[in-house]
Amino acid sequence: MTARELNLGFKMSPDEHVDQLMKKHLEHATRKILLSIGEEKIKSIILTGSVTRGEGSGIVTDHGIEVYSDYDLMVLVAPSHDSSIDRLRRESATLSEKISEELIQEGLLSGVSIYPLSVGDLRSLTPTMFTLQLRNCGKVLYGDECLDLISDHKVEDIPRIDSLTMLNNRIATQMKFIEPEVFIWKTKEDLRQVRMSIYHTAIAFLDLGSSLLNLIGKFQLSYGERAEVFQTEFHRFPYLKEQCPDLPEVVEFFTRLKYDPDLRRVAERYGSCHSDDALVDVAVKVWLELLDYAKPVWAHHVRELCDPGPDAQDVKDLVEAFFNCTNTINSRLVSIIHYLKSNNYSLGSIPRSTRFLSASLPAAIYSTLILQYYATPMILKKGPIDREPLLLDAQKYFNKLPHEEPPGIFENPVEHWDWMRRVGSKMWSKYIE
Repeated sequence: MTARELNLGFKMSPDEHVDQLMKKHLEHATRKILLSIGEEKIKSIILTGSVTRGEGSGIVTDHGIEVYSDYDLMVLVAPSHDSSIDRLRRESATLSEKISEELIQEGLLSGVSIYPLSVGDLRSLTPTMFTLQLRNCGKVLYGDECLDLISDHKVEDIPRIDSLTMLNNRIATQMKFIEPEVFIWKTKEDLRQVRMSIYHTAIAFLDLGSSLLNLIGKFQLSYGERAEVFQTEFHRFPYLKEQCPDLPEVVEFFTRLKYDPDLRRVAERYGSCHSDDALVDVAVKVWLELLDYAKPVWAHHVRELCDPGPDAQDVKDLVEAFFNCTNTINSRLVSIIHYLKSNNYSLGSIPRSTRFLSASLPAAIYSTLILQYYATPMILKKGPIDREPLLLDAQKYFNKLPHEEPPGIFENPVEHWDWMRRVGSKMWSKYIE
């Protein structure tokens, strides 16, 4: 197979050098997929994500080109081989990891994700922000054109709850990067992990605006368009104008960073130097800043979307510990919305294959992620941590998870937090792949 046989004739990044490297990455990944799965089993290979819109993130440095964007590749299985889809899904994680490791040696900081699906899966996609971007911006790299198999949904067809699931997903993505050995004890150097933590926090800032636009039916396909429309529509969120009046400017700052991921600008934002030693502290500061904006945005979503109704008593049981330990309306509301929506809604906007498997994430996983998320600021700031009532109450939810907790793990708050961080990320991936 040669590059000429692939559909790589579209712009992937604003930087020409980054664009060319991305094309080489995708040629390599496509070749590996075809060799591993077999050309006869593949109807199409589809690329989705910001790269398809020319918004791929990368930068030329003194050490070479660094690509921050990941590559999400959907493998549409030929109908005559539908019976092999389950096996291909089980094997896709290993194949994704292998290709990612190869491309990391060639300047990729993130990774490659491979999602096998059937023609029926493609036809049954429901209206979400992801589905609209896939149908309108996705690119068939190899094989038959097939994106017209997806229903032609409109922005107004997207359920408003998709706004909240988008934010929930960003928590799970970010938590896997905050490893204690790197961010707390600083006994391990992993600059790739630190850079990716900053980058994914920047994306989460962008999706604060994206999720709010979806609430009012103004979602746009590209990040640039979203930032512009968010500026003009922010007056429609009076609660947020009071709580965080500079949110549109913050979204604009990180949108520019998405197009040109020069981390020196992030360091300057916090008055830090851009050395390798200082970058860990920059990653912590940008993450903590995100929380200051995420909490009021969550509260606004809950005001708009959540009515506990007959589930109120069950919700009360779950959030009692959160109520006792963090006596703020934001914390209680976040717990409630996670519990309700994890049971009643498909996690259709997760950047994984949930939408193809009709799966939903158990409430136990959500409560675990929430517990991590609210413990993290205290731990990163190295402040006093008193989580005993919370941990005791949470035990009954941990019992629902198919794993065993290490002996004595709750004796040390940081070790407990790190254990939950790793378990939460692992279990999240297990349920959605």
